[in-house]
Amino acid sequence: MRALLQRRTPSTATTSSLSERAVERLTRAVSPADLDRRGFLWRSALTGTALAVNPFGFLLKPGTAYASVCGAGASCGSGWTAFCCTINNGSNLCPPGSYRAGWWRVDDSAFCRGAARYIIDCNRLPGSSCRCHCASGSCDQRRVCCNNFRYGQCNQQIAGVTEVVCRAVTCTPPWQLDPACTRTVRVDNRTATHTAPCLPGTNPSHIDMKYQDLGLAGARVGTPEESERNGSGGGRIRRHTNGYITYLPAVGAWSVRGREATVWRNLDREGGRLGYPIRDRQFFNWGPGWYARFQRGWITYTERTGAHPVVRPYWEAWVAQGGARGRRLGLPLADVVQAPGERGYLQRFQRGALLRQAGSSDVVAVYTSYWTAYRRTGGTTGPLGYPNRARRTSLSGRGGMQGFTGGMLINSRATGLRAVLGTTKDRYQQLGYDAGELGFPRGRRLDVGDGRGTVQGFEGGAIYATPETGAWEVTSRLRDRYLELDSVNGPLGYPTAPLRRVSDDRGWFQNFEHGRFYIGPGTGRRALWGPIDRRYRRAGGPAGSGLGYPLSDVVQWEDGREATRFEHGRIIHDPDSGEVTLERR
Repeated sequence: MRALLQRRTPSTATTSSLSERAVERLTRAVSPADLDRRGFLWRSALTGTALAVNPFGFLLKPGTAYASVCGAGASCGSGWTAFCCTINNGSNLCPPGSYRAGWWRVDDSAFCRGAARYIIDCNRLPGSSCRCHCASGSCDQRRVCCNNFRYGQCNQQIAGVTEVVCRAVTCTPPWQLDPACTRTVRVDNRTATHTAPCLPGTNPSHIDMKYQDLGLAGARVGTPEESERNGSGGGRIRRHTNGYITYLPAVGAWSVRGREATVWRNLDREGGRLGYPIRDRQFFNWGPGWYARFQRGWITYTERTGAHPVVRPYWEAWVAQGGARGRRLGLPLADVVQAPGERGYLQRFQRGALLRQAGSSDVVAVYTSYWTAYRRTGGTTGPLGYPNRARRTSLSGRGGMQGFTGGMLINSRATGLRAVLGTTKDRYQQLGYDAGELGFPRGRRLDVGDGRGTVQGFEGGAIYATPETGAWEVTSRLRDRYLELDSVNGPLGYPTAPLRRVSDDRGWFQNFEHGRFYIGPGTGRRALWGPIDRRYRRAGGPAGSGLGYPLSDVVQWEDGREATRFEHGRIIHDPDSGEVTLERR
């Protein structure tokens, strides 16, 4: 909105304060009737042009009207509004009762190291009080709450035109400081020399410009406590009462304040693991809290989680899992610490953790239900050890899985989240995980109770393991018959090999500690053990003995002898004499 500055009406003047009437008289003395701000600017076009071409040579020339530290138009009668830092205790921010209403740009400003300078009008908020008077700065004695004017690029939800209380100054575009400001540009180079003692002078340092843009004495980083000094890696740094302002050519000038300044300082500031800040503190747009970004990580804060850094190499892994907005890990709950067992490192998050084994640069995330299950197994001191693979979709596409140094976690809706450990996991992997014949695990690994081995059930069978026999599966084709024979506690013992094809390609067999299972065409599943099985194997088994496939298990006759019937004969064992007889027919 472009509105003219309005001169106060006679009726208003009759009730105005003494200082307001002084402003009125001063204005009339230096300008014709109906002077407004834009009219004054146009009538000073010649001076403004000279200032725009050579602002400081003209400004500081001895004996001119502009040989003042406050630049041109510093008197109350000049018609300009005072700078906020002059009337607001050194704060370069809109004072209480006012708001950012609009802005204009000054090109090629020496106050911004040759870049554009932006002057922001702070207008009175509707409902707030404000009296017209002259500022009492050492030379910035411009007007306060006198000029009714509004460019209107900021806070357009606030209607109307009110008095301009004061002017704030930045070297940063207003829309980058306040999302309530639009990018609509107004340019007024006739204000090129306007300044005040409370503002940085010409050719300021990058840190001085940043401090100005943060609000000078009103900045949340606080006031300077030391002179600007060299920082690590060719940068600059200055300590303030509530933090730091830094500058590095590659990233620019930024501030660190409050809690993140404490965390950053404890990590050796710009020379530490985080490096220089690359943005000012920003607030989460999805809930209360904030984050501060650095060259090599972040610091985040909420009231529930506290302020904690996420540094490299944990930072890259955290970002890969969605960072602060991710539904996997969430925000950090602690700094990186040595993990239990002292064989690696761990950083806790809201829904999991990042872990790194000692001697490795790989950082792996464990989160949500996997983190809960991992902790139940003992975490880094349990049988799973450290994660060595990221969580991924299982091979069948029906669930999820994650690898660890001592096993894996695998999950499906039908079977739940289960751990598969040690040699059982190795065999499960050889069988193709859940895409193989066994499918998903149905329970956890259990001790058999004989002091020798373990068993873990799956959708398609079970894996039995001992240190002596290894880990081998008994699939659903044999599992129920094996259980009928009391599994590992029965006459067969533990499996010692997988189910295999007989050389005649007509059937199958599987070796156990004390015998075999045979599956023949039309003969069913038969178990042989002891002397009968050994004799059958010596004779050549199903393909070479001439007996064919067994038609029964080993059965005991009433006289105490054992026997097995085959397709083409039988084998009889006499336990008393030890004699084994093979009969073909």
